[in-house]
Amino acid sequence: MFALSGLVGCGSEIIEAPGDEIGGSAESSENTAGTDSETGSSSTSETSSSESDTTTASDTTTDTASDTTTSDTTSDTTEGPSDCFSNADCEQGNCLEGDCVVVSSCKALAELDTNSSLADGVYQLDPDLGGPKLAYAAYCDMTTDGGGWTLVLKSDGNLDTFRYAAAEWASVDPFQPEFPDLDRREAKLSSYASVGFDELRIGMEYPPGIALEPLVLAWIDVPLAGDSLHALISPGMLVPTNVGRDTWKSLIAGASLQLNCNLEGLNVAPSGNTMDHRIRIGILGNDQNECNSPNSRIGIGGDGNKCGALPNATGNFAGCQADNGDVNSIGFGVVLVR
Repeated sequence: MFALSGLVGCGSEIIEAPGDEIGGSAESSENTAGTDSETGSSSTSETSSSESDTTTASDTTTDTASDTTTSDTTSDTTEGPSDCFSNADCEQGNCLEGDCVVVSSCKALAELDTNSSLADGVYQLDPDLGGPKLAYAAYCDMTTDGGGWTLVLKSDGNLDTFRYAAAEWASVDPFQPEFPDLDRREAKLSSYASVGFDELRIGMEYPPGIALEPLVLAWIDVPLAGDSLHALISPGMLVPTNVGRDTWKSLIAGASLQLNCNLEGLNVAPSGNTMDHRIRIGILGNDQNECNSPNSRIGIGGDGNKCGALPNATGNFAGCQADNGDVNSIGFGVVLVR
């Protein structure tokens, strides 16, 4: 069974959650001890034993009861049922090796899962560990590079939900939280405004597949730290990254990008002209040797229609001497944090 003593060292991200309790052994031992004591007293009275003998009998009975109670309540194994066998057995949190644990992120859950027993899937996260904020469901990647990746959002390039100027980027409220799994249904989960991170994991599917089939994603990892993705994006200021144009181009088969500018990160919008290309999470290119009029982009949360490009939110859109020709590659994008 999972050792709960380790929860204290994990700080504010983890607390113990209630499960089904295994009770009765200590109470039973106390009742047994009481019966033995009464029997010993009656026997002593009938045989007129000395006070010294009575004391010895009582001490022996008490020691036996104490030993029995300790053994029953501290054993690592029991013949009865474990606290939980699945997440459905937990009033709060997730079932991990027989114990219910409450965590605020998938990273905290992975740190507890020292045996790597948990699979990728949807888990319950609690932003303030039992406080007034509501717990919510989110997909956790528990296997890639040690696991602990929390899904934040999913963007369909055929929809306008996550275009650059969309209200969702500034809002802390979730969007379609009923779709917390890694699938093709758009969502912005509570993790967008509540989970701190040191890395972004960005996935892109192009072309988007059939709705009921698993996503087929190309992935990149971006070193970047923040209290939450909302905390970095909502002010609207550029948050630069430095993974390079080739890394961003690896998200889309046949990707095309103009040779210059190559400004990347969050809130990448160097031009004040709304017709120029801009992107919430991604990279921009330009044919001139500057970033004042970019005409190409790759990423999530885009806009801009110069040089024959479409203003769609997610994918790769480029024209005007892009290195792999003019493209309008509409994709489906996902963002996870750790």
